[in-house]
Amino acid sequence: MEVKEKTQKYELHQMFSRTLDWAENNWCNIISSITGLAVAWLGASEYSWQKDSLYRAGSIVLLTAATGILQTIQKHKEAIQRQRSNESLALAMPPIIRNYVIGIYENMGLGTEERITLYLHNENYFLPCARFSRNSNFKGIKRPYYRNDRGVIEKVWSLGWYFDNKFPDPANGSGYYEYCRDTYKYCKKDVDSLSMKARFYCGIRIEDSLHRDSYAMIIIESMNPNYMTETEAKKQLTREAKILVPLLENKIVRDTIPNQSIVGKEEGF
Repeated sequence: MEVKEKTQKYELHQMFSRTLDWAENNWCNIISSITGLAVAWLGASEYSWQKDSLYRAGSIVLLTAATGILQTIQKHKEAIQRQRSNESLALAMPPIIRNYVIGIYENMGLGTEERITLYLHNENYFLPCARFSRNSNFKGIKRPYYRNDRGVIEKVWSLGWYFDNKFPDPANGSGYYEYCRDTYKYCKKDVDSLSMKARFYCGIRIEDSLHRDSYAMIIIESMNPNYMTETEAKKQLTREAKILVPLLENKIVRDTIPNQSIVGKEEGF
């Protein structure tokens, strides 16, 4: 059912993208005409009324509107392309990896206030390999990659284990923004873009069986700051993460994971 839903969403995105292509092609013709008229209007000198400031102002408005329409269409197209890349990635991930992540979610008793994400490391970024939550508002993957130099991701990657449940309530004033800025280098725009303003984070870095290299991490988020104690969270997540090591080391499985380079990048955290 999950794969079917993602496939349907992907098809809708494709249809919307084709609609935007059609709109852009038609608008280009219309805007070109408007722009040509406006430029001629501004530059003509044969008629005195064309020099009137009112008409010049109207021409400027036409030019501004034309530019704005083109920019809006382009932004929508780029957003659709990013979303399409993310949906394609989610569909392409090996089902066995997603099933393991769902298994961890169930084993740790996570609910509608929580979500779990498995990230694979690639150069200076992390690729969200699989994410799950029973809350539909939290389960989507909006960014094709996450930087490893800020946020909880940076803490988990550098420390190996990380836990934080000291986030202020985002509904009460600016405390949440300030905490994210001072602790994780998030600006207000970054925080506003979050689909889940969690107050509980715990994460563990996943190393190979010989403990020579690190290549992934699991992060759990919750809206409830008191969801679990650090001792219990570390005990459970350490146990569950070990299950993933032989799976991620399996060459057949790893070869089926899409490479970071095929995914369109967007600034994120």
